[in-house]
Amino acid sequence: MILDQRRFDELPYAVAQLTLDVARSFEVPPAAITGPGRTNRVALARQVAMTVIRGDAQHYTLEETGGFYNRDHGTVIHAQKVVARKMREGNAELAAALSSAYRTFASAREEVISQRKEGAEFLRKRTAPQTVAEFHERRMKALAERGMI
Repeated sequence: MILDQRRFDELPYAVAQLTLDVARSFEVPPAAITGPGRTNRVALARQVAMTVIRGDAQHYTLEETGGFYNRDHGTVIHAQKVVARKMREGNAELAAALSSAYRTFASAREEVISQRKEGAEFLRKRTAPQTVAEFHERRMKALAERGMI
């Protein structure tokens, strides 16, 4: 079976971290979750991942969620129903995997948000003038460096 590693590498960071966690929980290769495989274990892992993505404040649309795993929006809806049914049946392995997946996805999303905030703050401090006088000072320095004044 050929796994689509390229497709896995193109996932957003939080989705990739979630996929890795679900793959670990279900003992399947991460690329199998994004690939065409339909074995029970791979399909359930994929369904858990899609359910977590949609359950997290529905940050991604049904189409986007399905797209991460090369599926359509109907498959995402079906995944949510399957996971809900299995949880009602009391599947302990699924409950543990789902809990871990929610924690991983939330943590990865927080990490991305934090890095974006830190990056924006760094850029603001490094490049944005604090006052009009500082702006003019920087502008005059830049012009002097270019030999324009």
